[in-house]
Amino acid sequence: MLVCSPPSRVRTIDDIVSTFDPLDRTLHPLQIPVALTVRSSRPSYSHQPHCGVAELPVELLLEIFSFLPLKYLIAARGVNQHWRALVPSAKLPPARRALYDLYYDTLASPSFLPSRPRVLARLKSFDRELYLDRISQKGGELPEEFRLWILEWPAKAAFRSAWPGLANEATVDPFVTEGANCLTVPQVREMRFFRDGLEHKVPALDVWWYGFTHYASLLLHSSDTTLDGAVYVSTGVLYDDSGHGNIRIAAGWVGYLRQLLKSME
Repeated sequence: MLVCSPPSRVRTIDDIVSTFDPLDRTLHPLQIPVALTVRSSRPSYSHQPHCGVAELPVELLLEIFSFLPLKYLIAARGVNQHWRALVPSAKLPPARRALYDLYYDTLASPSFLPSRPRVLARLKSFDRELYLDRISQKGGELPEEFRLWILEWPAKAAFRSAWPGLANEATVDPFVTEGANCLTVPQVREMRFFRDGLEHKVPALDVWWYGFTHYASLLLHSSDTTLDGAVYVSTGVLYDDSGHGNIRIAAGWVGYLRQLLKSME
């Protein structure tokens, strides 16, 4: 029976990711050690072979990948060519899959690299868990795509100023939508919409200010599932069937981000 024994110094995936910048790894290929080993409670003997994580069966690797957050998935792709080919095949939760695909589409955008100097010069860190807690206290349950985006998206891959760690400033920068970022200081307000003659109220997070009273707003939670997580350009009232007033621009948060990404090209 094969017994996996650790070498003198065991490196886990946490060890590697703790010193790993997903964006830098993608833009500047580095040699990432493959000394990811399986710990064993059995005694170690010199004649016993080492069993590395990279040598695990494909089925088991795919199962492990399906539980990893975004930055670990990005790091896993850099371990070797075998993992690079396997990671995209993992069965990820829908929201994480959407973010994973968006991340690599973002890196492939022709405007991504030219926009980095301005983004990196303005980028500030923030407490991601606390940020979500503050919004939840004001608006209740958060859409899963938005929640994971806040927790897992690499800050250096932010674009169009759509990130809480980018300064809330009015701008006409060619890589930024004209207006101001509202995510730096999250504001939740109540938005109204009408359906079948009835008024419904939905908590909404202001995302971007276009000027005057026009905002892009993310609907946080509604008993109407067709509204959950949708993004509207609005003045506060949603007229679903009237053909005027506020406009639904995306069915979900990642869809909205994709529109921003496309507008950079």
